Amino acid sequence: MYRLVDSGKWYCLIVADGDQRLQTDVVYGIAFEGFYNKPYTGRLLSQRSLEKGTLYVLEINEDIGPLLSVRKANATLKKTYEGLKVPVSALSQKDGAQGVTVIRDGKDVFVSVKVVYKDNDYAVIEPSGDSPSVQANDTVRLYR
Repeated sequence: MYRLVDSGKWYCLIVADGDQRLQTDVVYGIAFEGFYNKPYTGRLLSQRSLEKGTLYVLEINEDIGPLLSVRKANATLKKTYEGLKVPVSALSQKDGAQGVTVIRDGKDVFVSVKVVYKDNDYAVIEPSGDSPSVQANDTVRLYR
């Protein structure tokens, strides 16, 4: 049994196949089947492995609206990543910082970056700290 006290802050529990790309503390778009005209956004608070999948807990800070009386629905999570796409083999470490090596004027320049998404082949990166940033047409050194 549960009770909704604040219609502007509520929690959604989703049981799904485990997806290693979902990250805690990241905001995802959520579309509920039958309510596609009212998309929501929610922050992934936690995830726990179950026998048949993974339990995801999302916090939603929007009015629950038409979902108020719904107890069970199919949902789709979506995340759009923004940044520059580089091969995973371009990522390296220097002095404890993660980054990429950019070739500028024939010299290697280490640029620290934040990785916002990574799979087996590519990473989406954004600037980190006060270091120079990677530009769209820069050449990066590949390792491995």
